[in-house]
Amino acid sequence: MKSLNFKIVAFLFAIIGACGYNLSQPTNLITNPSFEQKNFCPQNDDNLVNNAIGWLKTTNTTPDLFDVCNNSLNGNFGVPVNSRGTMIPKSGSSYAGIVTHWQDQPNPPWKEYLQTTVSLEVGITYDIEFWAVSSSISDWTTKGLGILISANQVINQTTAPVIFNTNLHLNAQTSENRIVSTTEWQKLSFRYKASFTGLHYLIIGDFKANNEPQLKNNVTNYGFAYYYIDDVSVSAQGCCPENITIENRIISTPQTIAASNSVTVGPNVQIPNGNTVHIIAGNEITFLPGFDSESNLDAFIGTCPKENQIKGINFFPNVITPNGDGINDELCMYVQGATNYTIQIINRFGRTVFLQGGIVNQAPLCVWDGTCNQSFPACSGTHLNDGTYFAILTLIGCDFPNKTFTQNVLLFNGKSLNNEDSLIVDNTKISLLIEDSSKDKLLTNSFSTIINDDEISVFPNPTTNLININLSKEKNKPFNIQLFDVNSNLIFHITTHESSIQFNTSRYPKGVYLLRIFNQYTVFTEKIITQ
Repeated sequence: MKSLNFKIVAFLFAIIGACGYNLSQPTNLITNPSFEQKNFCPQNDDNLVNNAIGWLKTTNTTPDLFDVCNNSLNGNFGVPVNSRGTMIPKSGSSYAGIVTHWQDQPNPPWKEYLQTTVSLEVGITYDIEFWAVSSSISDWTTKGLGILISANQVINQTTAPVIFNTNLHLNAQTSENRIVSTTEWQKLSFRYKASFTGLHYLIIGDFKANNEPQLKNNVTNYGFAYYYIDDVSVSAQGCCPENITIENRIISTPQTIAASNSVTVGPNVQIPNGNTVHIIAGNEITFLPGFDSESNLDAFIGTCPKENQIKGINFFPNVITPNGDGINDELCMYVQGATNYTIQIINRFGRTVFLQGGIVNQAPLCVWDGTCNQSFPACSGTHLNDGTYFAILTLIGCDFPNKTFTQNVLLFNGKSLNNEDSLIVDNTKISLLIEDSSKDKLLTNSFSTIINDDEISVFPNPTTNLININLSKEKNKPFNIQLFDVNSNLIFHITTHESSIQFNTSRYPKGVYLLRIFNQYTVFTEKIITQ
């Protein structure tokens, strides 16, 4: 066992890097982002397609490439002075140029585009950026410069604008701001979550049917809106909380723990032999006295990794015993990609007994210790009765959509069971669940003995469009009926006093769902397959 007691800061990182640690930086996935790589020096119009490596033809128009190599030739496509104006590149020695409006070409309208390819992974959210500036000889500016993502190459043999079509194009985003500056580059930023893994086509241009052309004050009689484009980037940027503290934990499974600012480790943090933990912080990693590691620990200063986006969550343990012994005292989970959370705990009567929100600042994040923080009489006191509770965790991460995760949790702290809760499991099953809590088994598997076939029935399953649910016992009313998708998102919820209901599943994509039916007496779950 090696005891670590040191502080890693940005000042020391050069020494750490020399020892084999890696600096994590966002990787630009664009092959030729600033148009530096080319087959020949540009000299004429329509010199970008088949010249700038990685950039493709979109319409029957003539996007331009400008490079310092042209300065010694005709100078029409040189840098910084050229036939379209004067501008220093954002970086390097090249940039591209496109027309977004041509007053003398109203029918069909003349719009130019830049198109390239990028490989993306499904479920990962990407930051897309490029820089633009209006050329100094442009009479006009337009509103709507942006990006379009397509599953296939966009090829239009006319000069007409590219029209967004949801059957072909996956995403279109345009700026609402009009770029008017002719002296300063302006950054346009977008965000896209990939819906499939593989090659995507990225097109830059003006995609608004009405791009609201506006005449400049300095009219030069060229009759068009023209923009220089440079430094195109696509990078997968994860979402990390600002600060993370890890203390009094045995980290027994591989984990990546990342924060945008700092990570503090210890005291009483242990990493058993054979396990690997990666720690990443934007500015500072601090190891306090009492930290012990028997195995592989990677710690380095770097940016938030792309893997840090909200994904599946494993609650542990699924049985909590809040008796103060430091073992299974709280409901916890390792969280990636979230900065804030809310936790809701529901008892078997369908009542919320615990509701709390906060920032993600610990690893693991522990959210409930078996107490009640609601004020109604049935929830009075500090600790809740033993029994089964339903946890709903909502994670909030940067600009990504919120995600909700659910889990049945058995609370066992020695408080006496009431008559209804005693129907859940007997003491033998409680003991077995406590001993086996590390296996993360679904508690509902242990409840099957209390649900008879004639109490709840669900059919047909698999189904094509309709689900029938029979709830025969009048004394068990009302029932809460919930349907969750494979990502644990709640997509359907009703409370009913009826003995049978039917609902249509055809509105949902084909796949696997979890049906949950519960009231004060019963929790029933079943996997539903729609075809």
